[in-house]
Amino acid sequence: MSSPNSRSAISRLIGVLVAIVLVAAACSGGDDEAGSESGDPARFEEVSGEVIAADDAADDAGGDSPAAPAADGAKADLGSGGAVTEAVLQPIDTGRDIIFTAVIQVEVADVALADQQARTAIQGLGGLLFGQQTTTEGITRTTLTFKVDPKDFQTALSSLGELGFLRNQQISADDVTERVVDLQSQIITSEASVERLRALLERAATLPEIADVERGLLERETTLERLRGQLRTIQDQVSLATITVTLTQKAPGPELEIEQTAYLAFDEGTTCPGFNDLAPDEGENITICYRLTNTGDTFLGEIDLRDDGLELELDDMIVVSGSLDQPLAVGASLVLAAEIQAELGHAGRAQATAVAVSENGTSLQFGAAAARDDMSLDVVEDTSLPGFLDGFSAGFEVIRAIWDVLVVSLGFALVFIWLIPVLWWARRRFKRKMAAKAAKAAEEKEAADKAMTDQAQAQPPPPTHAMAAAAPPPAPTHKTDPPKSELPKSELPKSELSKSELPKSELSKSESLDSDPETPQTD
Repeated sequence: MSSPNSRSAISRLIGVLVAIVLVAAACSGGDDEAGSESGDPARFEEVSGEVIAADDAADDAGGDSPAAPAADGAKADLGSGGAVTEAVLQPIDTGRDIIFTAVIQVEVADVALADQQARTAIQGLGGLLFGQQTTTEGITRTTLTFKVDPKDFQTALSSLGELGFLRNQQISADDVTERVVDLQSQIITSEASVERLRALLERAATLPEIADVERGLLERETTLERLRGQLRTIQDQVSLATITVTLTQKAPGPELEIEQTAYLAFDEGTTCPGFNDLAPDEGENITICYRLTNTGDTFLGEIDLRDDGLELELDDMIVVSGSLDQPLAVGASLVLAAEIQAELGHAGRAQATAVAVSENGTSLQFGAAAARDDMSLDVVEDTSLPGFLDGFSAGFEVIRAIWDVLVVSLGFALVFIWLIPVLWWARRRFKRKMAAKAAKAAEEKEAADKAMTDQAQAQPPPPTHAMAAAAPPPAPTHKTDPPKSELPKSELPKSELSKSELPKSELSKSESLDSDPETPQTD
C-alpha cells in the first residue's frame, strides 16, 4: 500500500500531465486552424463523410435560420414593389460549401389557395415544408419555410413568384467553406483530446485523480458535441437551400364610379337615370341624376359630391335611393338628383370622393377613392317674345318675392316683439314724470305770484302832498336840476303827472288810494 506522500506526489504529477496535455491540445488546435486556411478539405475526408440526420440538425444551435452572410458571399436584393426581375443564381459545382437562402413576398388574391399551390410546387421538386405561420388579424398572411435541393433553388423561386404579384425578393449565397474546414479541424483536435483524457481516466488510481480527469473529459466532450452540432447545421444548410415565402392577401382598395345623366322635368329624381346628352331650351326645368357605385372591395363612407360646372354641392341634392348615413356596400349604388333651370354655358363636371370604411363605419387605412364624370348640356338660347305665361310667371315671382320679404320681416319682428311693451311702459312713465314736473312748476309759480302779491300789499302807501310839504327841503347841491318843463315825462315825479300820463300799474294804485276812505285827501 502506497504512503500518503507518494499518492500526493502522483496526484501532482497527474495534474501537471493534464495541464501539459491541455496546452498541447490548444497549440495543436491553433496549428490545425492555421493549416486549415490552405483550403484543402481532403485531410478531413473521414469526418466529412459522416452521415447526419435531419432531425438532429433541427435541435442543434442555429436551427434552420440561415447563417450570417460571409464577406465573399454573393447576395441579390431585388427590391420591393412593381415588377421584380428574377435573379439567375443557379448553383455551380465548384467544390465549395455554399448556403443558398431566399426571402420573398408575394401578394395573392386568395391566401389559402396560394398556400396549397406553393406546397404542391415544392413537393414536385422533392422539397420539404419546414415551418408555417399564419395570421388573420388585419390582412391575412401566411409564412412558409421550404427546403429544396440547391440545384432546384432557381426553379422553386420561379414557381413561388408566379403565385401572385411579387412584392419583394432577397436572395443570398454565402460561402462557408472556411467555416466548415475550421469546425472540422476543431472537431479532430477535440476528439484527440477526449481520447487522451479517457486514457488518463483509465490509469487514474485515486478518487481526486478520477474526479479531475472526469471533469476535464466532460468539458472536452461538451465542446466536441457543440462543434459537431455546428458542423451538422452548416452542412444541412449547404445540402438544402432555404426559401421563406410570405403570402399576403391582396390589400383591399376602395374604388368608386360615377355616372351623370339628365332629363327634362322636375319630379325629385324619380325618373333617374336620364340621358347622357341633352339639348334643353334656355329656362327649361332639368333634373340632373348622379349614380355612385362602389366597384372596390371595401365599404365606402364619408361620400362627398359636387358639380363645379353646375355649381352644385351635396346639400343641393336629393337622395333618390341609398343613404348617406350608412356605408356604401360593395357593388351597391347611391343615386342623387338636383333640379335646375337650363342656362347658357351649363355643363356637368361631377366629382365624387369616398374613403374605405368597415361595415360599422370605422375608417380603414386603405386610402380614399375618387371618380369624375362630365356631361354636355347644349342649351338652346330662347329668342321668342315674352307671352302671357311669361308675364304671369314674372308676376308670380314678384308676389313670391314680396311674400318672402314679409315672412322674413315678420320673423325679424318676432325677435324684437318684447320691445313693444317695454317701450310703451317707458313712454307712459316718461309722460307721468313730465306731468309731475309741469304740476310742480305751476305750483311753484302760483306760490311765487302769491308771495309777490302779499309783499306788495304789505308796503306803506306813497307819501301825500301834505306829507311832502312838511318834509324838510332837500339839501342844496351844486348840481342844478333842469326845469320841470324841460324834463321828460318818464323823469317827472308821479305827483306832477296827470292820470292819463301815469302807467297803468300806477294808475290802478292811485285809483285805489283815491277810493280808500281812510286815506286823507289833500288839495
